[in-house]
Amino acid sequence: MKLLLDEMYSATVAEQLRGRGHDVVSIHDAEFRSLEGAPDEEVFAAAIAEERAIVTENVPDFRRLEAEALASDEPTPGLIFTTNR
Repeated sequence: MKLLLDEMYSATVAEQLRGRGHDVVSIHDAEFRSLEGAPDEEVFAAAIAEERAIVTENVPDFRRLEAEALASDEPTPGLIFTTNR
């Protein structure tokens, strides 16, 4: 599974996961830095374009985007929700 880490995770997390053989990128990586501070819609679209699941703590916004896309029969990325607790 290819993952895109949302901006609440440091680039170090992606680096450590890549070091363990996982296909992970971070919004803080050079090639995705344009997504830092970008609207969630842009992150959602980038994940679809890159065929990556989004790992995020931002449940309300990404659930809303997913529901809107599904209601319009549009593609959605995988969503992996976490918590900082």
